[in-house]
Amino acid sequence: MKQRRSSRVRSCRKRTIDPSGPTHAGILRRIAAIFYDGILLVGVLFTATALLLTLNHGEAFSSGNVYYNAALILMSLTFFCWFWTHGGQTLGMRAWKIRLEKADGTPCDTRAALTHFFVGITLSLALGMGWWFALMDRKGRALQDIICRTRVVRAD
Repeated sequence: MKQRRSSRVRSCRKRTIDPSGPTHAGILRRIAAIFYDGILLVGVLFTATALLLTLNHGEAFSSGNVYYNAALILMSLTFFCWFWTHGGQTLGMRAWKIRLEKADGTPCDTRAALTHFFVGITLSLALGMGWWFALMDRKGRALQDIICRTRVVRAD
């Protein structure tokens, strides 16, 4: 039996550039990426703690140990800043197809990544003030995006 060829021809559509700019990532997509990254970061911090315990002769760190807390903050900072400066996406951001970049569309440099990290943490500790702002902004930008002159866009 002879197979019939489909008369439909699949067409490849070219992506058109939106003149109004890129599509900003929604708050739910951003929070989902943060949740994914949080799970990954916990694993990184557990591994770092296991390695640091060898320096403390296997004894648990006291809750007020400044060096241990500084090491965990440094590991978290390194985790986020490395991903943001190497492609603009953490693994969670890649899963949810979003990307961090400067407001002008260029990739983040170290200064922009550091600023975004510290301002984001500060505003999150202030009762999530940056995220509440994202609910009111037309483009869905968080306050840390505006302060740091960065944006989180969809990367589909």
